[in-house]
Amino acid sequence: MLRPGGLLLAGAISRYIPMVKVLTRNLLDQRSMSIARQIANTGQHRPDPDQDFFTTAFFHHPRGLEREIRQAVFQPRTPLAVEGPARLLGAQFKERWSHPETRQWLLDLTRSMEADSSLLGVSGHMISTARKPE
Repeated sequence: MLRPGGLLLAGAISRYIPMVKVLTRNLLDQRSMSIARQIANTGQHRPDPDQDFFTTAFFHHPRGLEREIRQAVFQPRTPLAVEGPARLLGAQFKERWSHPETRQWLLDLTRSMEADSSLLGVSGHMISTARKPE
């Protein structure tokens, strides 16, 4: 139970992350693409035992997280991406991060994009804070 004025931290998995996974892990086969498309369209994830695609779950659209927070009668704040665009570097990340100029550029890029609602779905996870009304 959260007291009036209390701060809520809500987290969600993006329904678009399976598409990013298909692209970054070179899983461009019909089965993987079909699963990723289905999750993006419905948010419903029903795992196939032969695929490395997590567990039974509901994945969120960025606007859906905010909608659920409002339905719970909280006052949402700006949702943020947990993983930034640098995650798309995959195996190259460690090497790129080791160079100070590249590291600074990646940090600046991430900060400039973390609250852009049009890009939230590319992050694997989203978080949002909200206040319980007084």
